Amino acid sequence: MMYYLHRLSDQFIGFNVFSYVTFRAIAAAVTAFLVTLIFGNFVIRRLIALKLGQPIRLAAEVHRLAELHGGKQGTPTMGGVLVIGGVFVSSLIWARPDNRFVWLALFSMVYLGALGFLDDYLKVTKKKSDGISGRLKLLFQLALAAIITGVFLNSPLLEVQARSLYVPFVKAPVIANMGLFTFLFFALVIVGSSNAVNLTDGLDGLAIGCTVTVAFAYALLSYAAGKFRIAEYLQVPFYPFAGELTVVCSALVGAGLLSVLLFPVIGLGMLKRANGSKPSAPEAPESDAMMAM
Repeated sequence: MMYYLHRLSDQFIGFNVFSYVTFRAIAAAVTAFLVTLIFGNFVIRRLIALKLGQPIRLAAEVHRLAELHGGKQGTPTMGGVLVIGGVFVSSLIWARPDNRFVWLALFSMVYLGALGFLDDYLKVTKKKSDGISGRLKLLFQLALAAIITGVFLNSPLLEVQARSLYVPFVKAPVIANMGLFTFLFFALVIVGSSNAVNLTDGLDGLAIGCTVTVAFAYALLSYAAGKFRIAEYLQVPFYPFAGELTVVCSALVGAGLLSVLLFPVIGLGMLKRANGSKPSAPEAPESDAMMAM
């Protein structure tokens, strides 16, 4: 929405900066940081008050691991709604609303976030570590891959590149037309990435640290792919709408940084007070669990 303020540049000095992707990317990161900072305490307190704690598998299931993770019983889960909410609000404010890539990225984030939320909700309500079955989760992920593939292949501006397989720093596509394998490739990337994040996250919520670094890298790549001269120089595919994804990725960096730097201490302190014990210096694995989906 803020993008359209650049139209006032004829009447006011300095408003042209709102048309710059770099300016809006930085602003999106700061906005997402502030959103998570303002609402973070409330969200964590509500999760603790509602007793939405992570169930732990029994010793009969995981043997020695039950002893190692026993102290983490009841760690609040579903905290990912805070990060997703911060990214979504910040992107709505600073990204161009007429960019299809922005809406596709936000839709995918909310879609998979809702899937993760439902998985955690089932675990909490059933008091078991089993949430959505693996087959059903895979079905939902494949459905998302089908939607995204359909959007790309039905767009005249994107269809040719969507069917092509590129390798970074190689100007020509390695495979010019993947044909029916286009969907399989999209599915491999989407399903593989989603499950990789889930496995990395685990009980200790370790995915948020990796997410920040990856989001920052994607922000740079999106910016390069959206600028013709930079894309041509680096020999990466040029997508005219891709530059706006820099704003979304930067928002994710801003929301994730606060989760990594601040909420481990705040969240663990509140959790210990809720359990009737004095807060102590947090250990890294426990603290990261505050942001586990």
